Amino acid sequence: MNMRFPPQLRSLAPRANPHRGAISLTLPSGELCLQMTLAALAELEAELASGSTAALLRKVGEEGLNAKETQQVLVAALRGGGAVNPAASVEALRQCIGVQGLFSLALQVLLITFTPTQRSESLQSGEAAFRAPK
Repeated sequence: MNMRFPPQLRSLAPRANPHRGAISLTLPSGELCLQMTLAALAELEAELASGSTAALLRKVGEEGLNAKETQQVLVAALRGGGAVNPAASVEALRQCIGVQGLFSLALQVLLITFTPTQRSESLQSGEAAFRAPK
């Protein structure tokens, strides 16, 4: 998967690892990793008004994310990436890339999490490749 990052994110030298579902960014204060681990997804589902990741993905496709959902996605992904204080990390990101950049980043995190990689598409039969819930 060759990810094309929006202009707001390019200044942070983003690196995607689709096999781990992670995005690493370089901020002036240091490296940040955003990764939707299973625990991060469970946390996100618990906080979503819609109640499920599948409903969030449908909403993203139909009308996009609102500010609260964007914050929830980023906090969960930062926590999954190992951030000790994810809310402070979101604020540091906002200072670097602005609010529009935060919306773009949240969408990129969801995209890398739920888009199958070539490796998962080529698994031998008998092994199930992860697919986004419908």
